[in-house]
Amino acid sequence: GIGCDAVLRMLSILREHQKQGRHRELKKLFADATAKGSSELVDAEAVALILYSYGLQPRTMQERAMILGLIQSADEDGAGMYGFVDLEALAQLASERLERLAFAEEDRLASELGIPRWRRHEIMQVFRDQALVVAIKEASFIGRIAMPTQLRAALEALQIRCHSEEMLNLFKEFSRTDFAALDALGFLRLLQKLEGGRAMCHRASTSVA
Repeated sequence: GIGCDAVLRMLSILREHQKQGRHRELKKLFADATAKGSSELVDAEAVALILYSYGLQPRTMQERAMILGLIQSADEDGAGMYGFVDLEALAQLASERLERLAFAEEDRLASELGIPRWRRHEIMQVFRDQALVVAIKEASFIGRIAMPTQLRAALEALQIRCHSEEMLNLFKEFSRTDFAALDALGFLRLLQKLEGGRAMCHRASTSVA
């Protein structure tokens, strides 16, 4: 089998590939935004649109206010214009802040749903293992489960069995409409529904008969 060191090296290579892909994408978005003008600068509205297209999409008013606040804070000379270096720094900072807010929201929802802390850690680790594949492939900041096969793998890792038809219906029901995939909050709600109604789904036995 593949050793731990080999897996870590592979992940390191994949993350570097992801980083380079993000840089190229951000560069292209910035170039497109400045193509029609004579300046190599963009205004705050253009920065917000670029960040959104880049995958930094606020889900709540709090997240939206946070991103707008970062953009305003980066305007050090008060001119209201931003270069690519400013944009790249904003993208990194916004990504880190959104991630922290997302973790807090996931923890809040898990607590609200009555999921024990030890189980939350297990659930979110399984989710992130599957979401990492999508993030690297698409050079995206958004953690998500994009395919039913990934949902199947996640459920199996959590020792939950579910009939295929029901699983597909749940995938559609709890996926975000803006990118047709499960984010962490949708995954938590999906699991809660599975735990609450077991007509077609049931926990797998931890031992083989």
